[in-house]
Amino acid sequence: DDGAQAVAAFRRRVAAGDPAVASQTRYAVVTVLDRTVTSVEADGTGYALTHVVRLALDEAGADQLGELRPPPRARLLALRTLGADGRVRWPERIQGKPDLSFTGLKPGDAVEYAWIEPVSHRPEEAGYVGVLAFAGWEVPTLDKRADVIVAPPLTLQPRPWHGAPSAQVTTLPDGRVRWRWQARDLPAIPHEPGAPGARAFFPLVDLVLVPQGTPDSVAGDAAAWRAVARWYGARLAWLTAPGPEARAVVAGLPGDTP
Repeated sequence: DDGAQAVAAFRRRVAAGDPAVASQTRYAVVTVLDRTVTSVEADGTGYALTHVVRLALDEAGADQLGELRPPPRARLLALRTLGADGRVRWPERIQGKPDLSFTGLKPGDAVEYAWIEPVSHRPEEAGYVGVLAFAGWEVPTLDKRADVIVAPPLTLQPRPWHGAPSAQVTTLPDGRVRWRWQARDLPAIPHEPGAPGARAFFPLVDLVLVPQGTPDSVAGDAAAWRAVARWYGARLAWLTAPGPEARAVVAGLPGDTP
């Protein structure tokens, strides 16, 4: 995917009065492209690829996008500013500072970055791959796609929350299995003081890697938590049950007067 084309597509939609993006232009930043690919081989090793394009819509957005800190083990593939005037600029790196600085950003400029990171899991244990979010604090997303590709004997157990979309699952010619999530025009959520965390209500998918044949633990987790709730309910009933003195006081209280 080309970052400049993604920005141009957004601008065309705005110019055409597309109602799906009209409300998104009131935010400081909009993510016009969000791509991730995670690939895990049979031995548990693999890579995670990230490609994002974010557009500053006002001065606050330009300030917000002015610095970026790539992950420590990431290999940078693309890192540039796509100017509203068509020029392409590259960020600055100050010695001893982990952040990259996109100097001179103005409203209408976009920041594009892409990197690849190594991933590693013990095949006999697998583990947590990450989380997909289908909403964002104060930042809408126009076009999101996430692929997770897993080779046997491993498999993926997605755990959706709060109405997150389902994946399209495809077995590839080499026997690996791909889970693909696609979504467009994802909303921005206003971040108000005292608001609960994103985990409480954002549409999310937890990505859990397990050996093939492992029972789906989502149903098991739900049953286990119901059992815990019953246990705590019984214990609270026992702890809060009135003793003899409380019963005596209640018995001595006058009854209702007709």
